[in-house]
Amino acid sequence: MVKIHGVCNDTCSAYLLFRGYYDCTHKKGRAYLNIEFYIKNGGMDTVRKQGYVIPAVWGVFTFIVYFLATDNVSIADTIFRMSFGNGEALFSNSSYLMFCYMNIAFIHVLYGTKIYRHFCEASVYYFARMGDRRKWILHEFAKLALDIVVYLGINLAVIIILNLLSGKLEAATAADIFFIIFYLFCFTMFALTTTLLINLIAVYISSGAGFALVETVCMACIAFYCAVGEATNADCYEYLKKYAFLLWLNPVCHLFIKIHSSTIDAVNELINIGGLNFDMGVSALYLPVACSVTVLIWLIAIRKMDIMGNNSENQIN
Repeated sequence: MVKIHGVCNDTCSAYLLFRGYYDCTHKKGRAYLNIEFYIKNGGMDTVRKQGYVIPAVWGVFTFIVYFLATDNVSIADTIFRMSFGNGEALFSNSSYLMFCYMNIAFIHVLYGTKIYRHFCEASVYYFARMGDRRKWILHEFAKLALDIVVYLGINLAVIIILNLLSGKLEAATAADIFFIIFYLFCFTMFALTTTLLINLIAVYISSGAGFALVETVCMACIAFYCAVGEATNADCYEYLKKYAFLLWLNPVCHLFIKIHSSTIDAVNELINIGGLNFDMGVSALYLPVACSVTVLIWLIAIRKMDIMGNNSENQIN
């Protein structure tokens, strides 16, 4: 039986206070956290506002950096630039890849403790009022998925609107709509999976460990993709044609839209830059399966948790 105790340590409390989540008081030298206050009052509103402001501001910044000096641009081109561009597998391109990854990183910062916070201070009182934990956790997952879709949607909409206002945006096509849907779907599935993993690790170890482990794996995936390109030089795509499983197994590569292929001619002629056999359908299946496995792990974990009310951030016996 896993016991999750309910009082945050100084690190957790400082982080949550910085994020503006909680009404904390100190009693007997320990930080006490009013979860119910957080849920019913300004905490959720603060996170929600951040989820609107940050993607909008980042969208403006992205437009200035990568679109302001360009000529006409289509919606599809906009999405390609936001999804790691041409996906050039070179360390010299790593700064651009990291820039594109920042949207995912911001989502992690915003929502990396969205579920975990319920297991912090006073969790014993919060969960005592709850019926079916698994039903509750699925509801939390749905809210998190919606938050991520809203974040990505605002970010994309801001960039498209700025391109439109600047007179750069070309008329939309059916392919553009397809790429919008594919972009939002894949990035949502990836961000949801990784954010759930951060929350899960935070419950069992600590919030810092959750962020560090997930970000390290994501960075390693990008670095490995670049390392393959550096090792094979100009033959990178030829190499990946022979060993396509290196793309399929690398979760970050499923976000590189332009290296995908498609059975739809109007779509395929805009992507498939390396002539790779990396069908969009593979990513459309791979990412939700990965997300489903993560959800299943959460459901198993939440069923086994015995939530107590008086200990450190994530002390597990």
